[in-house]
Amino acid sequence: MARFKTKMRYLAPEWADKIWDAAQARNRGAGAEWLLPLAVTGVRPASLERGITFDLVHDHDGAEYIRAKSFDAKILKDFTGAAIRGQDEVQVCWRITPPADAPHRPNELWAILQTLQHSEQKRIAVTYDVDGISTQIRELSKEIWPRKQYQVSAICYRELLSSCCKDAGMSASDIAKVMGHLSTESQGRYSSGTLRSSSAPRQQTRLFSHIAATNTVRVHRSPMQRFKNSAANLNRKRLALSIPC
Repeated sequence: MARFKTKMRYLAPEWADKIWDAAQARNRGAGAEWLLPLAVTGVRPASLERGITFDLVHDHDGAEYIRAKSFDAKILKDFTGAAIRGQDEVQVCWRITPPADAPHRPNELWAILQTLQHSEQKRIAVTYDVDGISTQIRELSKEIWPRKQYQVSAICYRELLSSCCKDAGMSASDIAKVMGHLSTESQGRYSSGTLRSSSAPRQQTRLFSHIAATNTVRVHRSPMQRFKNSAANLNRKRLALSIPC
C-alpha cells in the first residue's frame, strides 16, 4: 500500500470537491455529517470516535465565529502525565462576519454554519466510527473514479489541510496545533505545500481567527531533520548491502 504522501500525487485534481458533491448527491443535498469535520478540520478519523463539536460564539464586539473543538486520538504521556505525543484538545475558530476568514474548505464550513443556525443550542456534536468513515470515503472514491489505482482515503484530508496551511504561510507552531501535533517535527510526514507552484510567492491568508491547543508546541529549527537522518541511515544500509564482499 502506498504511503498517503505518495498517493496524493496520483489523486484527481479537485478530488475533495468531487467527493463533497458525490456526498451531497447521495444524501439528497444534505451533505454527509461524518465528512464535515474531516474536511474542515482535518482531524484524524479516530478522533471522530471521541467526538468533535461545533458551536457559534460571539466576541465582545459582536463578531460571530464558528468554533470547532476536537480531542486527539493519538495521545502518549509519560508516567508523570506530561505529554510526549499529540494534543489532548484542539480548538480552532473561523470568523464568519465580515471581514470573514478564508477557510480551505468553504463549502463544508458553510454547511456546518447552516446546521448550527437551525440548531436551538447553536451547537452540534459529531461522532462516527472510524471504520465507517474510511468505508464511506472509499466507496465514494470508487464510484467517481472506478479505474483509478489510488483512491481517496480519510487521511488525505489531513494532507490537504497541511498543504493549505503551509501555502497560506502559517507558522510551523500554528500548523502543529491545527494538526494536533506536539512538535513541529511531525510536519515532515506531510507535504511542504502543493496547492501553488513552488515558484509562486506565498501570500498570507487568514484561515483561522483563533488556534489553541492544550500543550505548548515544541518548535524545532528543522522539522524535517529527523526524517532526513532516517532516510540517510536507510541509504547507508542499502549501500553497505550492495557492496560486494
